[in-house]
Amino acid sequence: MIWEVAVPSGYPYSKLMRRRLFDQVCQGVPLRRAAHELGVSSTAATTWWRQAGAMKLLEGYGGGGVADPGDPSRPGGRGYRLSMDERIAIMRGLDTSLGYAEIGDQIGRDRTVIWREVRRNRNADGDYHARMAHARAARNSRRPKAFKLAGNPVCASIEAWMDDGWSPKLIADVLARDHPDDRLSRVSHETIYQCLYVQTRGSLRADLHKCLSTKRSARKPRGHPGRTGVYGAEVFTISERPPEADDRAIPGHWESQWCCQAA
Repeated sequence: MIWEVAVPSGYPYSKLMRRRLFDQVCQGVPLRRAAHELGVSSTAATTWWRQAGAMKLLEGYGGGGVADPGDPSRPGGRGYRLSMDERIAIMRGLDTSLGYAEIGDQIGRDRTVIWREVRRNRNADGDYHARMAHARAARNSRRPKAFKLAGNPVCASIEAWMDDGWSPKLIADVLARDHPDDRLSRVSHETIYQCLYVQTRGSLRADLHKCLSTKRSARKPRGHPGRTGVYGAEVFTISERPPEADDRAIPGHWESQWCCQAA
């Protein structure tokens, strides 16, 4: 079992218990049933799951295991994505306070691979759990990306606040303040804007863009007024160059003429 690893002394008992709970959930056991089998209250199990990042379950918090646990038999090694066995080795190495370079030497990976893996796929509470990291990597690699607000219960609150004149940034700040430990109840203002301007992916009302100060129904990227590059937003064509450029009487026009001929 993955949770049967050497845990350094001084670690709270709940860390080992959390890993045992997470292992069962990642293997398809409903969260509440796993908590009951381990003698943990459903409230504590739900809190742990939220603190770890609250990955989507099959049927809500108590109805099923992780929606996409990933393929545990997928091969690893150079040229492949990290396998389950490699993630187990990373978890054990971190538990014994090994550095990224030492862990990389053990599994034949560069230390930067280990660093990126831990940074991307560790739990929200900072702990690195192999099965949850494997599931999180599988979720992040899935294409096309699932839209975060699709079917999210926070949509009703967002719609009500926007009807009251709140901006997406204010809504995002309030959600972050009210739900600091619950990622499912927080969204960024960019997510709200994307949902407003790409209605086929979102689930907010189609008329909510009228509540914005700009009243725009389409997104206008900031900082891109037109053509980018050394000429900024101005667009020049060969036909608009001055006549003196043809006789190359002024220094600098030789290069201009050569560029025009080359084009």
